[in-house]
Amino acid sequence: MIKQIQIILILLVTCFWGRAGNNGNDDFHGDITSPAVRNSVKFNYDLIAGMNYSEQTNFSDDFNLPQLRSLWQTTISESNWSLKERPGFLRIKGQKITDNDKFLPENTFSQKVKYNTIGEAISYIDLSNLSENSFAGLYFSSKRINCIGVEANSQIKRLIAKVDNQVFRGPEISGNSVVLRIKIENTKGWFEYSFDGISYTQLGSLFQLSALSTDFIGLYCLNESNGQGSIDVDWFYYNPKDDHVTKFAEIENKFLNSEL
Repeated sequence: MIKQIQIILILLVTCFWGRAGNNGNDDFHGDITSPAVRNSVKFNYDLIAGMNYSEQTNFSDDFNLPQLRSLWQTTISESNWSLKERPGFLRIKGQKITDNDKFLPENTFSQKVKYNTIGEAISYIDLSNLSENSFAGLYFSSKRINCIGVEANSQIKRLIAKVDNQVFRGPEISGNSVVLRIKIENTKGWFEYSFDGISYTQLGSLFQLSALSTDFIGLYCLNESNGQGSIDVDWFYYNPKDDHVTKFAEIENKFLNSEL
C-alpha cells in the first residue's frame, strides 16, 4: 500500500512539474538536477573562476529548467525561441530588424544589473545556425547600448564590438562557438572573447556606466534581411566579486596556467 501511494505521488509531481511554469512553450526537456557541463570550455571556465555548482547566482542560467528563469525579460514571441529544439540550450531565432531598431527590448533577452556593481557576465554561444546578414551576442545597456558579438556576412563569421557608436572588428571565426564576456568595474565596463574558456582577449574600448539609467545585460540574435537563422546559448553566468571572495577568472588564470 505504501509503495502504491509513493508511485501515485511521483506521478502527480511529475505531471505537475511537467506543466508548471513553462510559459506555454512546452519546452521541458532539460536536466533540472545539475548545470550542464557538456564541453571543455565550460569546464575550463568553472575551473579558472573557481566556481562550483552550489555557487550559481540568481542571475545565472544553464537553460536546463522547464521554463525560462524569471530573471529574463523579453517580449519575443514564443515561436521565436525555444528550450526544446535543442535540450539544455536557449535557442534564439533571428529577429528581423532594420538599422534603426536593432536593440529594442522586444528583440532581445535581458536582465537588470545594479549600478555600481562589479563582476563579469559570460556566455557560451553556439553559432552553427547563424545565417547570412545576422548579428548575435551580448550587449550592455547603460543609457547607451554597447555590444560584443558575431556578424555573419558573405559566408564569413567575424567578431565585432560596438562601443559608443565606434565599431571594432575582431578576427574571423573558423569554428562554430565562442565565449563572450562583459567585465564590469563600478562605473566602467569592457568586452572580451575566448575560444577555450581559458584565454580572453579584449575587443573594443572601455565604456562608461551611467548612474542615471537602468542598466541591462542582454542576449540578441538579429537578422537584417529575412529574420532567419538562430543561435544556441548553452549557459549564461553572472559571476560576482565581493569583499570576501574574488571570482574574476583571470585572477586565477596565472596560477592555473602553470598547472595546465
